[in-house]
Amino acid sequence: MSEAQGIDHYLAGLLSERGLSANTVAGYRRDLGKLQAFLELQGRKTPVALSRADVPRLLEFLRGQGLASPSVARCLAACRGFYRFLLREGHLRHDPFLDVTVPTGSRRLPKALSIAEVQRLLDAPGRNDAGRGRHPEALRDDAMLEVLYATGLRVSELVKLDLDTINLSAGFLRATGKGSK
Repeated sequence: MSEAQGIDHYLAGLLSERGLSANTVAGYRRDLGKLQAFLELQGRKTPVALSRADVPRLLEFLRGQGLASPSVARCLAACRGFYRFLLREGHLRHDPFLDVTVPTGSRRLPKALSIAEVQRLLDAPGRNDAGRGRHPEALRDDAMLEVLYATGLRVSELVKLDLDTINLSAGFLRATGKGSK
């Protein structure tokens, strides 16, 4: 099995068996592309040639590309999963990522808006001109802001809502979130 075939097989399994979203799998593909670039720079022909001693150099390579700590951690997670797959499939005798830890940076929490800021945001759709409040676009914008504020949905989740996901009489909506959850 070639390196590209191995990666394709691994990623197909993530989609079908683990049910990861297409966006997550695309991110893993990009991350494994970084692994391939590192292997080429090291003169390695296949992922099987990666040793435990190469992993710190891989981390330096990733950081040298200007990746933030969470991006390095995700890339490492993609590599770990890929190498566990290669081990399970019998293509490896040892896992070079076994017991490798990467310090993750602290996660910044989003800054909460003040009550006045939220009120200005909710009032914004009708402010552009005096008659705009009656326009369908203003009503749509107002409804979208209210739903975002009331539910905590991501914008990407909001724009995927269909009429059949909203039950006005029962007062709820059903949204598919990040990772198809």
